[in-house]
Amino acid sequence: MNTRPENAQAILPFDLLTDREKTVSYTCFFRLSLYNQELPCGPKAIQQKFHEEGIPSVPSISTIARILRLHHLTHRRTGYYKEDH
Repeated sequence: MNTRPENAQAILPFDLLTDREKTVSYTCFFRLSLYNQELPCGPKAIQQKFHEEGIPSVPSISTIARILRLHHLTHRRTGYYKEDH
């Protein structure tokens, strides 16, 4: 019997995401990837990564910065820390 637990979340394939959701996903992924490699991981470096990967819709530096702020990925952070608020 293939029943899904009530608390399980459905995982959407990447192709079903909107362009905006894809941009956010790419931005966060590139930021964390660059950070883990100890490379520059600011908005300009992330924008360059979009170009290198051949992703057709490259966001502006200000859009990348806004995404990083919204996801708490600034100032060498890797996400939201509950104890900060």
